[in-house]
Amino acid sequence: MRAIHITKYLKICIIMGTRFKTKCPKCGAYLIISETNDCWPGCKEREEAFCPKCGNEVYSSMTSGFVNAYEITEEEFNNEQSI
Repeated sequence: MRAIHITKYLKICIIMGTRFKTKCPKCGAYLIISETNDCWPGCKEREEAFCPKCGNEVYSSMTSGFVNAYEITEEEFNNEQSI
């Protein structure tokens, strides 16, 4: 019974997360920053996201999850529904 409860908890953690659009201040690349799996109490470390085009650090967060940066097109950046 307990394992089922933990499995449901883990599925919720994977679905929840933060996603937002930003622009790299160094090269101007359009990016989506994604922070996922921040569901473990404690055990937080500083995680950074780097621009895939130039390698500049574009975001950092204290999290127990993962932080990634993905390059997108200007059209996707300007589209409200592309997150």
